[in-house]
Amino acid sequence: MSTILDMSLSSALLTPELMDMIEAKDPEFSSGKTEHRMVAIATLLTNIMDRACGALQKKQIRLFDANPGDGGCQLRAIYLHHLLKNPSAELFKEAHALRALVQPLKQALNRRNGRQVGSTQSFFHQHFDGITLSTEMAFLFKMFLLTATKVKFRVEENGIIVTKTDIARLDMLSKNIHQIDHGLARDRFLAKNAVDLSQESTRFIQEVAGKLDEPNPKTCQVLSEIHASHPTGDERFVPKLHSCLFFQMEVILQDLKERGATIAVKTVEKQGSPTHFFFKAYHEGFLPISPEGLEEEEPLVVFEGVVENKEEFLTNVSKMGFEKMILTLASKTPPFCSRSSLDDVTDEVARAKIKSFQDHDASFFLLDHVFCEVLKNEVRKK
Repeated sequence: MSTILDMSLSSALLTPELMDMIEAKDPEFSSGKTEHRMVAIATLLTNIMDRACGALQKKQIRLFDANPGDGGCQLRAIYLHHLLKNPSAELFKEAHALRALVQPLKQALNRRNGRQVGSTQSFFHQHFDGITLSTEMAFLFKMFLLTATKVKFRVEENGIIVTKTDIARLDMLSKNIHQIDHGLARDRFLAKNAVDLSQESTRFIQEVAGKLDEPNPKTCQVLSEIHASHPTGDERFVPKLHSCLFFQMEVILQDLKERGATIAVKTVEKQGSPTHFFFKAYHEGFLPISPEGLEEEEPLVVFEGVVENKEEFLTNVSKMGFEKMILTLASKTPPFCSRSSLDDVTDEVARAKIKSFQDHDASFFLLDHVFCEVLKNEVRKK
């Protein structure tokens, strides 16, 4: 993704429906609520900009651990790892410049709140039309939004936490967002950003696949085959995009090896603190290491899951190989959405490759989630 200022803040995040509410183009939106809705939407944008840029500057990376419902956590993890390992001075400069706009915006909104002066539409355009984002910053804002609205849904018997998106969490970003009370407007706002995130994630892994030191044409070809989740009939549901999980993982592991990344396996625990196992990626594979010599700011790609026997885990990984373990687990997971099957992989060679891993046994580890974090935040000193 290139750092080009090519979209406005409002067009990057808002749906046409929300913009119509501000513009009051539809007679249905021409009531006295227009001003209150505009202030609620403007506050939402201001707080996303403030908190997302602040989280980036402080390297609070878990605040970008989005779940848009596409099963692509590993794609966002590798994106964030790239960002931290090769930090763009322009991106951090952009974050600083955007945060400098926040206080004047908040002051203008406070003055405006309950004391409308002039046109609602003119106020919004005057203050927000000139705010532009790079593609990277827009991607981060969407990740932040989908993380801020993520809540615990249930806890599985093995301790795995299942999450979902909850529109009520938007109140944390704009306390009067309930003013957007027209139909499913808030649901569609979150759905729009979730779809954008899944689309941009699939494009990113395609870019990574093509830029490997030794790109595999077959892998690039398979990752270009995109599947959409099937609609459910629920108006709030918008199909997410999926590329083949197995080949995503293959590219991610190769990319981690080529860049000499540090990774961790984090255990899911029903009670008590998790255990971390650290590995260093080399061209030849992934070798266990001690975290003692690592810098506090070292970015990690963390593979979180249920470990059957912690005492034997490193021995099992050593026997099988970390890469083979992850690909074996990926081969036994639906390749696209949860309702897909191996038959949905149309390329015969690709299908055979996935099938070749399915006979292996990696049941000593159940992978649940992949995320990125810096060492000092992931393993806090006691």
